[in-house]
Amino acid sequence: MNGNENTHTPKSENNNLITCPDCKKEISRNAEACPHCGARLKTSFLYKFIKWGLIIGAIFFVFQIILAIVAFNTI
Repeated sequence: MNGNENTHTPKSENNNLITCPDCKKEISRNAEACPHCGARLKTSFLYKFIKWGLIIGAIFFVFQIILAIVAFNTI
């Protein structure tokens, strides 16, 4: 090498790298979070399950409170 050659693989030729949607740096396609900025890239099934379970549980809890208030006011 005489120093004039490009030793980096161009973005279009490296299929294992993607661009982070937050910091725009190249990261591994298999990364769950960006090593540069920490942005989550993949969400696991368990994470989605817990998230939606908490949302549905909170809605159910508020609904139960409303029912209790209505029932208490009718007595």
